[in-house]
Amino acid sequence: MMERACHRLSSSVFPALLPAEMDSTTAWLLAVGGWIAGLGTAYLVHRWDVAAQRRSSRRDRREQVLADLMGHKLLFPQVMYSRFEADLFFEYHRHCAILVPEGSLEFEEAKYWHRRTLDLGIEAAREGQKLFNTLGLVGVLFEKSGQMDHLRKTLYDFKSPKVSPPGRELSLPIVNEWKKRGEEELEKAVEVKFRTPIANLVTYLEAELARDPSR
Repeated sequence: MMERACHRLSSSVFPALLPAEMDSTTAWLLAVGGWIAGLGTAYLVHRWDVAAQRRSSRRDRREQVLADLMGHKLLFPQVMYSRFEADLFFEYHRHCAILVPEGSLEFEEAKYWHRRTLDLGIEAAREGQKLFNTLGLVGVLFEKSGQMDHLRKTLYDFKSPKVSPPGRELSLPIVNEWKKRGEEELEKAVEVKFRTPIANLVTYLEAELARDPSR
């Protein structure tokens, strides 16, 4: 009797010490702690995932810019060569029209190449704008350095080749030699001003991506 009474007394005075309620409290605390830990883990995973996506997106953009630049390396020098070759051919046929008998096709050829000069000038301007846009993205997406700035500046500051008339004393041999020499000089100018600088920048950017593939 005395033991049962003491048990009832202890149960009414100290309810928090009952084994069942201790288990319930512990379970509640564990549940809350697990929930908080789960939130923390989810937050960290989300932050890591966002950072990984940003790194992946940045690298994808850098690789796309490099691919665009490779396209410019092939197309832009050819467009520029064609543009100034048309100038050269226009001057050649214009001077031949002066030297050959009336009624030859040289005058029509000169008019054709003059139209080609205008058309190719528009195309060259369009391709040049695309190249400059790509150079701008290179400056944004890649780490700045003195070497990269120099490579970009070489392309920004290029001077277009010039086609000068053959001179005042004209003959067909002189005009033909002038045309041949002009084609050789034009090829060299396009190589030095466009093809080689773009290739150098491509090589530099490829090395940058290989050096730090995670970015």
